Amino acid sequence: MYRIVKREIYFLFLAILFSQITFTLPLGQAETQGVIRGKIKNGTIGGTNPTNIEVILYILGEREDEIAKTRTNKDGSFIFSKLNIEKDKSYYVKTNYRGVEYFSPTISFDKGKEHFINLTVYETTDKDDNIYAKVHHIFMNLENDNLFVKEIIILENRGDRVYVGLREIEPQRREVIRISLPKNSKDLELERNLMECCIIKTIDGFVDTMDIKPGLKEISFTYQIDYGSSVYNLNKTIYTKTESIDFFVPDKDVEVKSEILHLRGTVENRNEQFKHFAGNYLRPGSELILQFKGLPRGRVIFKYLILILVFSAFAGGLAYPFIKKRKHMVEITQQGLYSLKEEKDLIFKEIVYLDQRFESREIDHEEYQSKRKNLIEKAVMITRQMRKENEV
Repeated sequence: MYRIVKREIYFLFLAILFSQITFTLPLGQAETQGVIRGKIKNGTIGGTNPTNIEVILYILGEREDEIAKTRTNKDGSFIFSKLNIEKDKSYYVKTNYRGVEYFSPTISFDKGKEHFINLTVYETTDKDDNIYAKVHHIFMNLENDNLFVKEIIILENRGDRVYVGLREIEPQRREVIRISLPKNSKDLELERNLMECCIIKTIDGFVDTMDIKPGLKEISFTYQIDYGSSVYNLNKTIYTKTESIDFFVPDKDVEVKSEILHLRGTVENRNEQFKHFAGNYLRPGSELILQFKGLPRGRVIFKYLILILVFSAFAGGLAYPFIKKRKHMVEITQQGLYSLKEEKDLIFKEIVYLDQRFESREIDHEEYQSKRKNLIEKAVMITRQMRKENEV
């Protein structure tokens, strides 16, 4: 009898142990497994949903890696499973359709173990009928014998096809957007949505060969003008249909005149006055000419210039600051590839430091998520730029 009881206790113990192994372990594993489902659809009217196209998954943590590939099924769906959902991991997917790359937003699992992505692709076109410069701002800063200029252009593709350009200017490289620079321009620095790999220099400026997808696309760049004397004629050719153009120059002792732009008054910011010139509906080939007289020679007019304008548009607003030329901006040149890599490494170090601050409760969850998202997006942009340069 004692042996029977002892045997039953033994098997009961094994049953309890087995149940812990069977149920507790999978639950522990499930806590670290996430799923990303998605569907690729065609945004062009009459276009069919792409089937059997490759989708690549990338992970962003202390570094970025390609970790998985799959292909879409008949209805354009795809899935990635068994993903690490730790808070220091984020993901994005990439696909290529008709020679155009598409990227999803970055995804993290802080609000659930499953995410769904709708990724829209488009057919392509070489016609620019639907391409406009909806807004074109030119901000100017005067210092010593140079003009520091920042241009911000909001491009809009009003069609339902990706514009890939018509004129081939180099083998397999087409002109999509052409930008002119005034004479005596120097030290061009590419900023938002402009990458060295996609830029070709021209006699009067540069050409961007990157496609324009339906919707809005902001580009920006800075440069200097060595005007040389107290009198200077700024001349720019407008190559894209432009709905609205605004030019801002410090309202000092400099006389500015223009036949194509009209003075709309002055704008005050932080006790500084700026002349505001504006024009509307410029056709391709229009010449933007401004005449400057009384430009300073050998002295500093401003040390710092910050002009913030807020324009309401699309049920929201667009705010564009003009900040004095950044001295430490990473130069986008062939030698700049190392600088981009170095900057990316620094961003990942910032992410690790940010994670540590959050874990030690130095910052709250909202601030942590916002800052981490911004850092991840910067890392993704740099990676895409580096990848583009490597492909050239």
